[in-house]
Amino acid sequence: MKAISFITSTYVILCLTHGLIYAQVAINTDGSAPHSSAMLDVKSTSGGLLIPRMTTVQRALLSVTAAAGLIVYDTDLNRFFFYNGSSWLEGATGTIWLTDLNNIYQNDLNDSVGIGTINPQRKFEILGDSKLARLSSSTNSSFLEYSSTATYDWASGVLGNTYYLTSTSDNFNTSADEYIFAQTHFTPGIDLDKNLGTISKQWLSIYGGTGYFSDKVMVGSTLALGRLHLHDNDYQNCIAYLTPKATTSGDSSSLFLAEDHDASYGMFWMYDGIGNQLELWGKSLASYSGPHMVVDRSSGDIAFGDTFATGYKLSVKGKIICTELRVNLVADWPDYVFTEDYALMPLNDLRAFIKENGHLPNVPSSETVRESGMDVGEMQQLMMEKIEELSLYVLQLEAEIDRLKTMIGEGNR
Repeated sequence: MKAISFITSTYVILCLTHGLIYAQVAINTDGSAPHSSAMLDVKSTSGGLLIPRMTTVQRALLSVTAAAGLIVYDTDLNRFFFYNGSSWLEGATGTIWLTDLNNIYQNDLNDSVGIGTINPQRKFEILGDSKLARLSSSTNSSFLEYSSTATYDWASGVLGNTYYLTSTSDNFNTSADEYIFAQTHFTPGIDLDKNLGTISKQWLSIYGGTGYFSDKVMVGSTLALGRLHLHDNDYQNCIAYLTPKATTSGDSSSLFLAEDHDASYGMFWMYDGIGNQLELWGKSLASYSGPHMVVDRSSGDIAFGDTFATGYKLSVKGKIICTELRVNLVADWPDYVFTEDYALMPLNDLRAFIKENGHLPNVPSSETVRESGMDVGEMQQLMMEKIEELSLYVLQLEAEIDRLKTMIGEGNR
């Protein structure tokens, strides 16, 4: 300490007697010379450097004569301040954080800020666990604004128990609620009406998992006639698709119509991608019955009872009952029997045919019907042919009876 006092005293004396001395000064306890880059080099391992200390009022008064670069310590605020030539700024020159007493800012566009990382990949990056940041408010609302050079800026946040997405075109002086998220529903914010747009995935995964709409869903119109209403404003054929996950053919799609809230009972249409068929099934708890009805994709053939009869458009495994049945025949109705050139089989030949075959001519035998079934329309045609032939036989017998009556009458005279 004696060396320090001696050097200091000598320096002061020299300054008083000779004015300014253009030389470097070292203050230390080891007698080393000052560093070549320093006018004043203070070195110590047991003490520090105290700069002028003053109150905030005193610092304000010093502004009258202060030079730019002057540094003092404010004992009221317990902070360092430097004078920039016109006002006091907190901190020291060279830091990236600046203050004008009202704002703290960083004005170097080349610098990025990282919290938890020394290599931020964006202008501001936080690295930590799952809970990275929080916006806290002393009111029931808290919003984060997104501003750019675009026409509209956006903000997201909570008001009460509801989450909002809002837009603005005047730097958030006014804003419009675009979409509203609540615990029980999601709705557009403007008059509950928002066009879905033309982008195919614009509303993809609104809820992500098993979310639901608590109100009606309308696509293509503003008038919903049911819980789900699809309307096509551009084409006459409105198509709704149910698509499975397969990238190639082979999967199936189903539409279930339930009679209870958990779909324990009901019926469903299933398109079977393996069999290429549309099938109607029934469901009771964990049991399935069917298919009750099957439609082939390629041919359009229909089968009730899961049995297709070869060569027929409609197959029924079981009995059919109806109040009316109409058959449109392609072949001619057998009025040809009454034409003059029709060869009616003589009764003796008919008797011999029946005796030999056990059935009428042109009529299938019982064995044939039992093995192959019968065509209702064709059978009706054959029956009418036989009825008309029978009418001709009756007329022939009537003519023969009349002839015999005449002969008997002439014999009695």
